[in-house]
Amino acid sequence: MICAFFGTSGRVDATHSAMILSDVLAALGEPVTLIRCRLEGEPALPPRAPADGSVAMCEQVFGTFEGCTVPTVDAIERASDAGRHVVLDMPGAWLRDPAVRKHVDVAVLAVGPAPLDEFAACQALTREAQDRADGSAGNGLAPPWLLGCGRGGGGTTGAAFARTMARLAAGTDPGMPVRALPVTLPPLTYAEASHLVGGDRAARTLAAGVQLLAALRAVSRDPLAASIDAGGLAAAIGVEAGTIRLMDERRIDERLRDLADGLGAIRDGHGPSTAELGESPRLDDWSVGTAPVRILTGRVYGHPNIPDGRRVTTSALYATDGVSFARTLSRTYALGRQADDTATPLH
Repeated sequence: MICAFFGTSGRVDATHSAMILSDVLAALGEPVTLIRCRLEGEPALPPRAPADGSVAMCEQVFGTFEGCTVPTVDAIERASDAGRHVVLDMPGAWLRDPAVRKHVDVAVLAVGPAPLDEFAACQALTREAQDRADGSAGNGLAPPWLLGCGRGGGGTTGAAFARTMARLAAGTDPGMPVRALPVTLPPLTYAEASHLVGGDRAARTLAAGVQLLAALRAVSRDPLAASIDAGGLAAAIGVEAGTIRLMDERRIDERLRDLADGLGAIRDGHGPSTAELGESPRLDDWSVGTAPVRILTGRVYGHPNIPDGRRVTTSALYATDGVSFARTLSRTYALGRQADDTATPLH
């Protein structure tokens, strides 16, 4: 596989993505070459000390964008001829180089968690569409995939990211298909990022890398596909379709930050949208329970970690309209029918 990650508003997300993918390939015993291209004046990466020799690091420095093509293509071909996977970490502007892109199986725009990151990704799609229209880019190239970075929460977060990018693209009219990978990369702690940059491996980055690798293998089988269906992703992971569920593995600090954002939006009169509720787990036969704080109990459907129909007790209840949604410490729930044996008001 030859995969290239392009930065949007910065290099950090693309670099972390490239390192995570490289490390999981190495952990699986598959040799990989990580090629990082940068312009003069951009800082180099600190030395890495991987646990084994299966990751070869190649950092290339160029004076201009135009000078990158031949050396980068040569490096790709040398690594590929040696039977190694190739992962590239490249500036966002180099997405417009068709000579490099035609040597890449999958091109990925790494999109950070801020609104400006998302807008920058839409602008990159717009520029590529303009290049194709005036003939300066190859029309036979597959459009890039978008990867949401710094976003925990499992499959529902990936769906929300795809929905957001489609909405923004409609406003900027990029003229390019908006294709978002169904997986996201979580925000890294300082320690996790330090280990990653130093060549060490952490359990959470490896787990995220396995999901990312599965998604990339699925899309590489059909480069022009509009999206990845559940069957394609399940096949890439090696499980039966219908059994795959991207787990929500946020830490408590991430959950609290997400909760703060959600409560702030509700306070300002922007409760969960219909689209968000459509992607949220649904509680049926719910009622108010008691604990040190208010909770809900009920049968849950569409939860990233729990089988459908299982009776659950939610984490602490922080906000609800008593009809359509409930915001707990962990997530938003869409409220289905209320249990017949309770008439406890939620307000």
